[in-house]
Amino acid sequence: MPKQISVTDNITYRTTTELCNKVWGKNYDTKTGRFKISPNRDEFCWLPKIAINGQSITGGWNNTISEDCKTMWEFNDTYPAKNIERAGSNKFIGELRVTFALIGNGYRFVGVFKGIKYDTNNKAVYEKVADTFDII
Repeated sequence: MPKQISVTDNITYRTTTELCNKVWGKNYDTKTGRFKISPNRDEFCWLPKIAINGQSITGGWNNTISEDCKTMWEFNDTYPAKNIERAGSNKFIGELRVTFALIGNGYRFVGVFKGIKYDTNNKAVYEKVADTFDII
């Protein structure tokens, strides 16, 4: 029987290392915001830091989430050429991301999101496809 995580668990992790070790059960020391969960899985783990007052937190990445937590947007406000390049190649469209967002002082599971399009400002748009995820 697989272990399952849910947005209703409302568990907060202080660091990405703590999150990865407790959720994925491995000895992680991650410094990246996105990584493949396993060679045998198609999903990626995404660890976005949610923008505060519209300002990016890390490396120019500006991640926002809708009030109902059903849509997320991602773009780089420091290097706009990255947004144009990604949009031009439809990079990440169709990609599933098991998402733990840094909101306030900790990371929490906000759902599984799928890249669906780039908007007219070259922002990547992700829509929630699940509130739960089976960890195998």
